Amino acid sequence: MQINLFGKTALITGSTGHLGAALSLAFRMANANVIIQGRDQTKLNALEHELNKLAKPGFIKKIIADLSDSRQISKCTRHIKKFSVDILINNAATQWPIGILETNEPIEWSRSVSVNFIAPVKVGHNALIAAGSTVTCDVPSGKLAIARARQELKRRI
Repeated sequence: MQINLFGKTALITGSTGHLGAALSLAFRMANANVIIQGRDQTKLNALEHELNKLAKPGFIKKIIADLSDSRQISKCTRHIKKFSVDILINNAATQWPIGILETNEPIEWSRSVSVNFIAPVKVGHNALIAAGSTVTCDVPSGKLAIARARQELKRRI
């Protein structure tokens, strides 16, 4: 089955990881405009190059932002307001800190909450306001984090 998303705009956070890059390619192959987001300029440029090779109609935009930083989340949401995002894939995630509470610094927990909770809420809120309606998909990373935490605890016991 061929899906045609011509005229639709998809924003994929965490685009430079394996799943995010694959989703970005899939949306471009379906003729969607794509906004890719990541922390690494070099990786974003490489992904943009790969997406441009598809020679599909529409646009590709980049947002360089670290979603563990509230100022950069705001930067990301300012970009979103410029476009009507029809599809939002909240793919950016972190699975850290993992381990026993006393061995982890509070700042690590703060980063995790920012990337895994605050950023998806703010990005989703702004995408919805800008577009009027948006389909949102949140990619959960929690099960993997729990599995890794269990492995770490077993190793220590």
